[in-house]
Amino acid sequence: MKGKKSATKIIEIFDHDPEELRDQKQEHQLLFQQAFAVYQEGLWHDAQRLFEQYSQHVPLDTLPKVFIDRCRQFTKLPPTNWNGIFRIENK
Repeated sequence: MKGKKSATKIIEIFDHDPEELRDQKQEHQLLFQQAFAVYQEGLWHDAQRLFEQYSQHVPLDTLPKVFIDRCRQFTKLPPTNWNGIFRIENK
């Protein structure tokens, strides 16, 4: 959320996703959680690889693509003082 100074926990509710997508997300939830944990640690290459692996299993989920793009950006220009939280600078 733009302008916030403290971390906001965001959860994904996918009850309205098509059944196939919902089932795929649930089946591969641990892989997504692992990818996100590695991302928060700042291990960009590993996180990108895991998000890409998740995307192969759940190709209709668009969220991992956001993290893959961030990992690519952070690999080229790592954020300073990374604490596992991405700060949105613009809308």
